[in-house]
Amino acid sequence: MSRSLRYRRPEIQDHLASQYVVGTLSTRCRKRLETLAEQIPELENRIYHWQQRMTPINDALAEATPPKKVWKQLNQLSRSEDQSRSFTTVIWQAINVWRAATGMALLALLITVYLPIDNNQNPQFKSANYIASLNKPLSPDTLGAQASHITYEPNIVIAAYKGNEKRKSELHLQWNQRQEKTSLTGLTIWASSQVDGSLTSLGSVSLLENGRTLNKEEWSTIKNSAELMIIEGNHSDGTVRFRGPCLQLKTWQVSGPNNASF
Repeated sequence: MSRSLRYRRPEIQDHLASQYVVGTLSTRCRKRLETLAEQIPELENRIYHWQQRMTPINDALAEATPPKKVWKQLNQLSRSEDQSRSFTTVIWQAINVWRAATGMALLALLITVYLPIDNNQNPQFKSANYIASLNKPLSPDTLGAQASHITYEPNIVIAAYKGNEKRKSELHLQWNQRQEKTSLTGLTIWASSQVDGSLTSLGSVSLLENGRTLNKEEWSTIKNSAELMIIEGNHSDGTVRFRGPCLQLKTWQVSGPNNASF
């Protein structure tokens, strides 16, 4: 399959769009994706919809005055911008200035709101090391003309906690209380490799609601994953029910069950 045809596959478009919006792509890959999005309308739509999924989290943050360096970068961008380039490209480059500054704040809010940590239950764990915000995959109908009016929230949050000398690493799942729960029977969780996109099973999803331990190989799988997926059945080619990017959190301290600070 040629590279151009590969980027027209819905699952690849969705994966790339999610990585772009959360800011995990390198500068080179991000620019390449922006070029592809100008050529492939479906890919551009998926980027817009991933931005919609993150909007509720962004809106929950208190407004802050941008630092001077942000305005300086924006001014430099506006002066050097080639007028022949598309409006979409200019906007994306401006957004990239903000992404690095706000990414960790969004993640902190996400895990604080959707996955509060019980320090009494897990005294050795100060915070999650990896977190994945999972949504139902976008369907062709969702990408229709009315899709811009849809508000996205994560259905499920999965968090991985690195172990220490007192306890093993653990993987936990929690539903967003504002979303309807569905049965987890017969579903398995899979991790997509950052290197080649290959899928590795992490077992039954039903075990995660109470948390389950991870061995060294499973922790390595989480550490090197770009995305987590919940799939029907025990095979990677089953129907994908939920999916979302797996993000590494920087070290931050939890001062209470529902409060976090960097």
